[in-house]
Amino acid sequence: MSRLRQSHKDAEAAITRLLSLVEQGVMEVEDASLRERVVGLKFRRDELAVEMSGLQKRIAGGEPTITPDKIAASQTSCATSSETDRPISDRLTCDWS
Repeated sequence: MSRLRQSHKDAEAAITRLLSLVEQGVMEVEDASLRERVVGLKFRRDELAVEMSGLQKRIAGGEPTITPDKIAASQTSCATSSETDRPISDRLTCDWS
């Protein structure tokens, strides 16, 4: 989320810098490259805003999260069988016919 926020801020700052150049008279409003750059930056900024919003909704919704602890717990529970106490990988067979 912090990377998304930073990228969003960067896009906003770039737009502000370009508009500042126009205000200072360094670039012309009619400059085609200026328009392309501003449109591209606004598009990127808006994409990032949508992405951040979606991520915030998923976080707020309590979407299940995979954590190292959960992975370790599942590996431990799957690693051995209570019947044989051998790793599952030792008991797997493949029928190649």
